[in-house]
Amino acid sequence: MEPNKSRRSFLSRLVWLGAGLAIGAASGVAYVNYLQTEKDSKRESSVSLGKVTDYKVGEMKYIEPSYMVFRTENGFQAISALCTKEGCSRKPFTAADANHPVSYSVCPCCGSVFSRAGEVLSGPATKVLPFFAMTMDSIGRLTLDTGRFDSNDPYAQRTGKGVSNALYLNPDTRKMEMGPIPG
Repeated sequence: MEPNKSRRSFLSRLVWLGAGLAIGAASGVAYVNYLQTEKDSKRESSVSLGKVTDYKVGEMKYIEPSYMVFRTENGFQAISALCTKEGCSRKPFTAADANHPVSYSVCPCCGSVFSRAGEVLSGPATKVLPFFAMTMDSIGRLTLDTGRFDSNDPYAQRTGKGVSNALYLNPDTRKMEMGPIPG
């Protein structure tokens, strides 16, 4: 056998092996994305959050599997605790500092930074965090409604789910009402 033919044969096999690995990797990524979508679609559309009395004004609580609930002077808000880039649980929101003029949260996986209003302060994430509607029954039990989508709200349109980042559950009226965008 000629040396050029064996070298050519080896390089040809190497190219085919590389192409096969690339196709396999792309298929693996697509499968992982499919599994994540399946997992997200099977999430419960309502999540029990405890009672109104479990929350103090100014307090934030992490609720399994992936939500942060805030009680403010305006009422209650619920925001996703998952980074929109990697799907990792983000760290709790911290107070504004020299680098961030507003309360913020950092994804431990990709380093994306989100404001308390759900906006991306720095990437690589590009999609804002969804906010979710809440309900309160007559004895003060709170429930998160992840199935509600306000398609008329510009902020909710950006997330593709949820409600406005200016909606609060008012514990006095037990209704979702507009308030200030969180800072």
